[in-house]
Amino acid sequence: MDKRTKETVKIFDDAAERYQDKYMDVSSYSEHLSLFCEALSSDEASILDVACGPGNVAKYIVGRLPSAIITSTDLSSKMLELTKVNVPSATTLLLDAKAIKSIDKKYDGILASFIFPYLSKVEVVDFIQDSASILNDEGVLYISTMQGSDSDSGYVGPSDGVQMYINYHEVNYVEQALNEFGFEIVTSVIQPYDYGVDNNGTDIIILAKLKN
Repeated sequence: MDKRTKETVKIFDDAAERYQDKYMDVSSYSEHLSLFCEALSSDEASILDVACGPGNVAKYIVGRLPSAIITSTDLSSKMLELTKVNVPSATTLLLDAKAIKSIDKKYDGILASFIFPYLSKVEVVDFIQDSASILNDEGVLYISTMQGSDSDSGYVGPSDGVQMYINYHEVNYVEQALNEFGFEIVTSVIQPYDYGVDNNGTDIIILAKLKN
């Protein structure tokens, strides 16, 4: 684990409950999470929730699809503890998002909800390729991330407090990578969101399906 990743994991371990309090409500993303559920091949679909946080997204999915089989991964053990409380049916796994290919299993769906801010441009492209390799035919990939130029990436937070490195991404190259690795884009939108930091207040939300 590199230094920057270690810093990020420690921040999330220390702030897990505060993060839960702030982000458990995923209603801003419910429209596209519902589309994700509808695009899955079965109500009993196997779903990999990457960088699951406190289980906020998985909880929404299970509310829509109670029979879904959820595997939740994160590098923060504290986040995984919260996920087990919020989504008792989920299997939790301490795993780096950059190592999803090491899982000896295929899935019907992958949730990549705000992992991209902690991945570089190269790592995002690798993640999309890895996702293609562990999805079943017509598997569904959900992506949400913070829009911005790569040149804007850097440490954010108070100058006298804990700072976290955030990567911003552009929709064009994310879509190009999806097309390159065999995905068909179902929907791609940009919508405003107030993070309280200077990132132009916009999210990228993409739903893509792996072609046969």
